[in-house]
Amino acid sequence: MATGGLDYHVRLWDFHGMNKNMNSFRIIEPFTGNTMRTLSFNTTGTHLMVINGNKQITFLDKDGARNLLTVKGYMYVKDLNLTKGHTNTVYDGQFHPFNHN
Repeated sequence: MATGGLDYHVRLWDFHGMNKNMNSFRIIEPFTGNTMRTLSFNTTGTHLMVINGNKQITFLDKDGARNLLTVKGYMYVKDLNLTKGHTNTVYDGQFHPFNHN
């Protein structure tokens, strides 16, 4: 399980390996000084999508290592076909329900 919020951190939990202190096994700050908006695992549970309300999305593996950071689009281009990535804020995202990639 993954949780995130206003404290800028993503916490990864493993309930089967938890001791009596009931602490998360990993605490990550994927974006420095930004709150977490959306966390979403893919259907196999191997990748976690982290969205913080910025123009970039990061993908972590199940142990918290960063796998991918999306490209930030250039927002001052008039023709959006000339830039790659998001040029506006991303608030939400989900993995495809059948394709785990």
